Amino acid sequence: MDTFALLIDGFGTALSVTNLLWALFGCALGTAVGVLPGIGPATTVAMLLPITTKVDITASMIFFAGIYYGAMYGGSTTSILLNTPGETASLVTAMEGNKMAKSGRAGQALATAAIGSFVAGTIATVVVTLFAPVLADYAVKLGPPEYFLLMVLAFTTVSAVLGKSTVRGLAALFVGLAIGLIGMDQISGQPRYTGGKPEFLDGIEIVLVAVGLFAVAEVLHAARWLHDATDGVFDVSLGSGARGWRCDGERLERLAPVATLDLGGIAKGYAVDVAVEALRRHGCESGWVNAGGDLRVFGDARVPVMLRDEAHGGVRPFATVADAALASSHFGPQSRSRAWGLDRGARACCVSVAAPRCVWADALTKVVAVSGDARHRALGACGAHAWLH
Repeated sequence: MDTFALLIDGFGTALSVTNLLWALFGCALGTAVGVLPGIGPATTVAMLLPITTKVDITASMIFFAGIYYGAMYGGSTTSILLNTPGETASLVTAMEGNKMAKSGRAGQALATAAIGSFVAGTIATVVVTLFAPVLADYAVKLGPPEYFLLMVLAFTTVSAVLGKSTVRGLAALFVGLAIGLIGMDQISGQPRYTGGKPEFLDGIEIVLVAVGLFAVAEVLHAARWLHDATDGVFDVSLGSGARGWRCDGERLERLAPVATLDLGGIAKGYAVDVAVEALRRHGCESGWVNAGGDLRVFGDARVPVMLRDEAHGGVRPFATVADAALASSHFGPQSRSRAWGLDRGARACCVSVAAPRCVWADALTKVVAVSGDARHRALGACGAHAWLH
């Protein structure tokens, strides 16, 4: 009965107007933080710890709890819409939620994530409140053998549910465990597997690795689609083509003994699109992102574009871009970029492509340069237009 009495007293304190406002503020801040890859709730709480010197301790705990729970949900937003998890807990959400978004069910996926976060958080809080005293008495009796068996059980369970192949799941598990061992041991303070480089003392952040892997998968999926749409004209595998690799948007499979991938012709455009989406999520209604040849304008902004005159030097006016993407590239033996399949003796050309997304505009400049066709059918499939200068 003491547990229930303390629980009722806690609800009475938490449901005051002041504490509810702190909870609302914490949840809103945590949701915004969860969207940003690499920050996470722990870092946010650490940065805001000085607030405890000015605020009542109860309000501070409620505020930090709101940040934590808000971040747990906020990471699902980018996972579902962009297939880029905001923090570690959103990795599984990215696997299934992004599929729903691509099939036109993004709203349902976001609602499911929100309801699931609330229900699961509520149940977990109630269970911890009721059973924490019992578990605490039992936990102090556990020794090294029990901890070892618990880790074996956790590792085995994880490897069994991650994919159809148990061997592949175990291999991925041990690779992740090896990466997690890099850094300074928190108990002994000894560096582990750093190779003498101080940059590795903090370890390798799993969120950054996951963001990179998921983003690369998105780029590879777009590259694969362009390869098929252009009958192999756009080829990121340096000539090995469809025989060398296969990507379904989630998994990259090597089909040939040697398959080297070069994403230089599409990755920068994808990065520009991700930057624009990040600006929009943070309330930026109009603006542009220019990555040196790859431009994306959104909202009411209008940006005049000047093209470099490779033949005579200087620049010349070309167009004004509004709510679209424009990529321009110069190809030729003396230029900074070369198109695969363009002979050394071929005449240099400058290609500009306008498209709704920068990832398509960036990649299609290579397609037009290699094919020499400013009306290539892939342009229509992407809603793009091209100019050969």
